[in-house]
Amino acid sequence: FFKRMEARAMSLSKKMAGFSGTEPIQLITPKKESSSPSLPERQAPQQYYNALPGLPEPKPASSFVPESNRTVPPSVVYKEPEESYFEIKPTVEELKGAFQLRPFVALLSPDETRYEFGANQFSLSEKTGASVGMIGYRRFGNWSGGLRFGYLRKEYSGSVVFPAQGELEVLSWSAQIGYSLPLKDNLSLESSFGLGHASTIHEILISTMSSPHNYKISTDSSLTFDLGLGLDYKFSEVMSAYLGYRLMGVSDNGPFDRMTLHLFEVGLGANF
Repeated sequence: FFKRMEARAMSLSKKMAGFSGTEPIQLITPKKESSSPSLPERQAPQQYYNALPGLPEPKPASSFVPESNRTVPPSVVYKEPEESYFEIKPTVEELKGAFQLRPFVALLSPDETRYEFGANQFSLSEKTGASVGMIGYRRFGNWSGGLRFGYLRKEYSGSVVFPAQGELEVLSWSAQIGYSLPLKDNLSLESSFGLGHASTIHEILISTMSSPHNYKISTDSSLTFDLGLGLDYKFSEVMSAYLGYRLMGVSDNGPFDRMTLHLFEVGLGANF
């Protein structure tokens, strides 16, 4: 915990230096090796005694040794070890906050709706649809958990023996679990998985030669799952933008087969 706080302080120092145009403060600097020899704490008393200058002994003039050449024996010289530290990258929770609330809009790519009529199954061509919703979650380091609410609508048309057209509406909620990989201080790669429940309404109008027949089928027991992947960019202290893709599956609904939906999401989130 202390190392993470220390790394976070260094990151804030660099950011403040960028604002003020000054050099960042280096909180951890290796100690310089002292030029004067120092004695270790644990040495034999005789070695301490030998290291003391002592009184000069009378020597012949030809063998005089200057006092400046008197040094401590190499065996008792102590060198400070070089200091080092490991850089610890802050988590997404530390960079962006513990909570995020993000409304979103999405486009649904066209696909096919399979409709079972009698003993036959027909494919109806879908048009591009739209979706809106809200995501709220709590971050735990780089992990997150939360809830997702969404509403989507799309139209389809084709032939069920006779010309047919209809629309699909899905109101869903799901529990989400996700993981974020910080790429930079303000940019992260987000992935998520969700499992939940949906209220699905299919409405189809089949035009026969005599008269049109309107069939409306709805259910409250559709199960959903979704997989999401996207980029979250923090552009201010509290706001961030999201761009991503989500694969959503919805279970079958009466004569309509299960669906696989492709959503391309854009969101604007608040971090706090």
